[in-house]
Amino acid sequence: MPKPKKRHAADVQHTAPKARSQRDSPNSQMIRTGQCARWMGVDTSYIVDEIRNGFLIANNVGHFGHKFDYRIHFLNFVAYLRARGNRRIPIDVAELQ
Repeated sequence: MPKPKKRHAADVQHTAPKARSQRDSPNSQMIRTGQCARWMGVDTSYIVDEIRNGFLIANNVGHFGHKFDYRIHFLNFVAYLRARGNRRIPIDVAELQ
């Protein structure tokens, strides 16, 4: 006679890995000016100047006093780096964390 399969406790919840659509959503692909600056080895004011001059496309998500809070889509940042001729280009958003 075969052994019965063990049952999991009812209070244990199994978390499924995130679906590809959630992982690659546009909100998860947004990065900050500080992350871009650290990747390039420059100050955040350089990145903000590039945004204001129109070289780097970004979304303005807030205004705090005299400062603006920008979010840059990862693919726009990669396109900007390629246009500048950089050889070092991030593969994933996780590299910028």
